[in-house]
Amino acid sequence: MQDNFGRRLKTQLIMVFVSIITVMMVLVSWFTYKKVEAVVEKQSADITQQYFQQNEHNITTFMEEVSTFSKLLTQSASVQQYIRSGWKNEFNAVKSANEVFSETAMLMETYSYVDSIYFYGDNGVVLGINGRENIVIRDRSRKQMFYESEMYENALRSPWTTLWYGNYDSFDFEGSESMRAEEADAYITAVASIHFQGRHAGCVVVNVKEPKLADMISYSDESRKRESYIIDENGIILVHGDFEKLGEKVEFPMEQTVGADGYFMRDDVQVNFRRLQGGQSVAWTLISEVPVSVLHADIYSLRQLFVGAVAAALVVGTGLAVYFLYRLTRPLDELREAMSQMEQGKLGGQLKEDSKNELGMLGRQFNQMSQSIVELVNRVQMAEDEKRMLEKEALQAQINPHFLFNTLSNIKYMAMIMKSNTIADSITALGNFLAPIYKSKDDTWTMKEEIAYVENYVKIMNYRFGGQIRTGYEIPDEISSLYILKFILQPLVENAIQHGFGNREGAGTITVRARIESKLLAVSVEDDGCGLSEEELTDLRIRMDEYGCKPGQSQGNIGLGNVHRRLKIYYGTDYGVTVTSAEGVGTTVCVRVPIIRGS
Repeated sequence: MQDNFGRRLKTQLIMVFVSIITVMMVLVSWFTYKKVEAVVEKQSADITQQYFQQNEHNITTFMEEVSTFSKLLTQSASVQQYIRSGWKNEFNAVKSANEVFSETAMLMETYSYVDSIYFYGDNGVVLGINGRENIVIRDRSRKQMFYESEMYENALRSPWTTLWYGNYDSFDFEGSESMRAEEADAYITAVASIHFQGRHAGCVVVNVKEPKLADMISYSDESRKRESYIIDENGIILVHGDFEKLGEKVEFPMEQTVGADGYFMRDDVQVNFRRLQGGQSVAWTLISEVPVSVLHADIYSLRQLFVGAVAAALVVGTGLAVYFLYRLTRPLDELREAMSQMEQGKLGGQLKEDSKNELGMLGRQFNQMSQSIVELVNRVQMAEDEKRMLEKEALQAQINPHFLFNTLSNIKYMAMIMKSNTIADSITALGNFLAPIYKSKDDTWTMKEEIAYVENYVKIMNYRFGGQIRTGYEIPDEISSLYILKFILQPLVENAIQHGFGNREGAGTITVRARIESKLLAVSVEDDGCGLSEEELTDLRIRMDEYGCKPGQSQGNIGLGNVHRRLKIYYGTDYGVTVTSAEGVGTTVCVRVPIIRGS
């Protein structure tokens, strides 16, 4: 009983039910949870874009402010005077420089986020103020980094625009021997051109402390556990709360910024972005990265609730399924027990017909079947008894083979006494023809024995046709020992004599050939008789295939249909007889059977 537990229908139904419910609930819970995740991610992205809008407004306002006072500096008379010619005379140079320093210092006091301001003349003179010292360079032979940078090149190409850059620091502009590069302050740099009488005369460089912009975009990072920064069009970090990450290149698909704003998922991080608009000549992008674990922290409890609900539903569902399925399948248990009793030979068992559903119908059908089996067994028993009686009567009425052969022998000796050799030979051939029928009960014999049987038949028929039947045998020695079903070729030869030569005068030739074809034994009987038309050949093939299949069809004659059916029954449906014929030329009947080298 225990061994059959896993194969019982109710157990399989319970397993299928539980499996389906489990899969459905898991899928529904999973899709629901994923939908919640997507909603949370979308809400986080929307909130981040709101922060971005505020950040963009602050940054744009800041840039416009810096751009405004940068342009004021470019239009300062003292600046233009010094850059144009004030540096030539030492006294005038000091005076002009002091005026520039005084004016610039006032601006730097107003805008505390400005760390340094430099003035670079196209003629190579430099003024600088950084809160620590004032810088005056009148020696035009001293090459400054600025003149070799992209800042100066772009200022010459776009002289009427304030240009913005990142990843420069105080060391790049001061280059003091007492300052080490790692001690330098990171800058966001604005560059504006100085014009005099319509010509480019120099540049004003305003360096803003990078933390100023970093504070603008990351004031909520710590509380929200996110990482915000600004990159340029090449993916280089310009602004970041972590000084060590400035200048790093991040993997960011810049084509994403074509749509101005959005977000995408990279590994386990949500990457939010917004292209800075605001009218400034910058191609900067605001980035904010949020770990998925932070986004989903609030829905982890929901996930646990889903898991608990699924587990509880499975337990309750399984219990209910077991209870109801056991009640519903109780008639099946009774049916199974009744069939087991029937299998042991206890026929006639009946089930209670108290169920109105399909199982009750099945029980009623079983009761009818059980009663029918009892009646059928009784009828079969009666038929067997009658069959044994008929067989006994048939055996009693059967001609004794010994009596038949003794009678033929007596006729043969009488013919020899009367010196009638033809009759004696005919009787001998008939005896040889009949002997195999009674001699052995085996179904097969060798090709040699089959050919000998055919020769006795042809010998008898030649007495009837006056010796006009000529025969030829092309049987290789290696085929003579192969086994074939008994009495297969004689009906084919008989068919050739009756239908091939029956309606014509003169001698006829029958050729029996045997050969090996595609690992099969092929034996053909060919005649040069009158042959068949296409209609007759088609009709013959149909009657061969239908032989023995239609009720009431005559089974008494031994012909092509009989041989065809015997071959299919004995060897299988792939074997049988094929007939080809040409009207006025002759007919060929071929038998193909497996090669058998032993009885």
